[in-house]
Amino acid sequence: MKSIVCLHASIQSSDRRRRTQPQQQRQQQQQSQQQQQQQSQQQQQQQQQQQQQQQQQQQQQQQQQQQQQQQQQQQQQQQQQQQQQSQDHPTRAYMNSPVGVPGDFGGVFWLSIA
Repeated sequence: MKSIVCLHASIQSSDRRRRTQPQQQRQQQQQSQQQQQQQSQQQQQQQQQQQQQQQQQQQQQQQQQQQQQQQQQQQQQQQQQQQQQSQDHPTRAYMNSPVGVPGDFGGVFWLSIA
C-alpha cells in the first residue's frame, strides 16, 4: 500500500513539473516579445529623433539661405543706390580760369568732380 502511495505522489510531482515548464516557457516567450517590441519602439524613436534632427538641419540651411538671400538683396540695394547716386550726380567738368577773368581761360582747364 505504501508503494502505491509513493508512486502516486511521484506521478503528481512530475505532472506539476510538466505543467510549470510550459508556463515558464510561455512567460519567457512573452518577455522576449515584449523586449522586441520595446526595441522596435526605441528604434522608431531614434528614427523620429533623426528625422527631427534632419528637419532642424534643413531649417537651419533654409535660414542660412534666407540670410544669404537677404545679404544679396542688401548688396543689390546698395548697388542700386550707388547707381542712383552716380546718375543723380554725374561727373561734371567745371572750367575755372586761373587768371580770374571771365571768358579768359588762358588755355588751362581745371576739372573738379562734384
